[in-house]
Amino acid sequence: MISNFQELNIGAFLRLYAIPEDMEPLDRQVAILAVLSGCTEDEILALPLDEYSRRVRASTFLDKDLPQRLPQRAYRCGDFTLVPVRDFKHMTTAQFVDFKTFSEQADDPRTLTVELLSCLMVPDGKRYCDGYDPIEVQAAIRDHLRADDAVALSAFFLAKWMRLSGAILTSSRRIARKQKRKDLLAKIAEATRMRRRMFRTPSRKGGAGIV
Repeated sequence: MISNFQELNIGAFLRLYAIPEDMEPLDRQVAILAVLSGCTEDEILALPLDEYSRRVRASTFLDKDLPQRLPQRAYRCGDFTLVPVRDFKHMTTAQFVDFKTFSEQADDPRTLTVELLSCLMVPDGKRYCDGYDPIEVQAAIRDHLRADDAVALSAFFLAKWMRLSGAILTSSRRIARKQKRKDLLAKIAEATRMRRRMFRTPSRKGGAGIV
């Protein structure tokens, strides 16, 4: 049974997060113990009462906050050594598109933490989605990456993403202003051409003349 944050992987953390807070207290406790024990709720209910009480005591670490950790340069997750992308500018276009797609798929991005991290953590020595199965990487993250590490990485990437989004927004506004000026100049030029055509009269030689 998971009895401390060092043993709590992001997969179990997300299953705990998905348990509704408005459940009956006893039902919620059983659901929590099932996740921490890696078994079904029926198996928890079938435990001897003293064993059930022992597991309840072991689960009290969840009453504390997740430890704060700094992002590491690499993480050992199962058979993979995963290296986080520390600068969005070094991402491939495919990485960026996948990251943006996952981030827009859920009302609460935390439910897709594993998928988002799989876009940002690449096996050592590999290029994104080249020479490995991303589904296997997601499984490795879900089963082996500590929850506190995942939260630290998510916060790190979120800060980077917000700065990048701000830069993209500023650039987009600059481009929009340039395009607006370009469109305005085009309209002025077209209006000038139209005015010239309107004030043209036939010349004596049968051509066009300007009054």
